[in-house]
Amino acid sequence: MLDANTEQEKITEFWKTKYETETQKNWDLFYKRNTVNFYKDRHYLDKEFQEIKYVPKDSKERKVFLEIGCGVGNALFPLLETNPNLYFYGIDFSHKQYDEAHVKTLQCDIVECKEMPVQKIDFAMMLFVLSSIHPTHYVNVLAKILKAMNDNSYLFIRDYGRYDMAQLRFNADSKLSDHFYVRNDGTRAYYFTIEEMKSFIDNSVQCINDEISKQSSSPKSSFVKIEFVENYYCKKIVQNRKTQVQMHRIWVQTKIKKTLVDQNPNNISQDS
Repeated sequence: MLDANTEQEKITEFWKTKYETETQKNWDLFYKRNTVNFYKDRHYLDKEFQEIKYVPKDSKERKVFLEIGCGVGNALFPLLETNPNLYFYGIDFSHKQYDEAHVKTLQCDIVECKEMPVQKIDFAMMLFVLSSIHPTHYVNVLAKILKAMNDNSYLFIRDYGRYDMAQLRFNADSKLSDHFYVRNDGTRAYYFTIEEMKSFIDNSVQCINDEISKQSSSPKSSFVKIEFVENYYCKKIVQNRKTQVQMHRIWVQTKIKKTLVDQNPNNISQDS
C-alpha cells in the first residue's frame, strides 16, 4: 500500500472548489441516505467530559452546552439523559427539530457565519467536525467558538488522528492536499497531529487577543487565556467479527479551559 502522505495529488482545482462549495449539499445527502442509523449513540461522553458532572443540579440558571455539528443527535441525546440540568444547543448544516424545553437546534454554517448563533456558552463540543472543514478555516472557526464562550468554560474536541486506518485506505485520487481527503460521497476528512491541533487553537486565541487589543483602549479589557487540560492520541484496535480483520483507529482528543484575564497573554509570552 502506498503511503497516504506521499501520493501525488490528482484532484484538479475545479473539483477541489466544487467539494468546498457543495459541502452542505453533500452532508444533507449523507444524512438523507443514512438517517439516524449510521452513527451509534455516544454514551462514552460523560466519562470523557467529566466537567459537566460538577454543575450544581439545583442551580437557578442552567448552564449552556453547545454541540457544533450535532447531526441527528447521537451525542446530544445521551448527554441530555444524564444531564437534565443543562440546556443544550446544537448547530449543524441541516436543521433538526428537538424538544425545545431541553434542546434547541439551529441551522448554521460555521465557516460562513460572522459569529456563533449561540453566545455565553459554558461547554462546547466538536466531534469529528473540524476535520470535515477545509484546513484554511480552522483558526477562524475556532476563534468564533472561543469568542462565544464564557469565563471558566470548556471546549472538547475529538477528531481523526494522523495515520488512522481510514486515512491509509484512501487512494491517491482522493487526496485534496496533505492529510486532507474526499470520500466517495463528497464529504471530506482531515487527519490531525496533536501538535497541529494545539497550534490551530493557539493561533485562534492569538487572533482573538490581537483583535481585542486593536479595538479597546481600556487597560482592563478581558483577554482570552486557555489551558490545555487534555491533548493526546486515543488509539483503539477494532476487530471486525465477521472478517476477523483488525482496524487500527487513531483519534485526537483535546480539551481546553477558557478563562478571561486582564492582560494580553500574547504580550506576556513575548516579554518573557
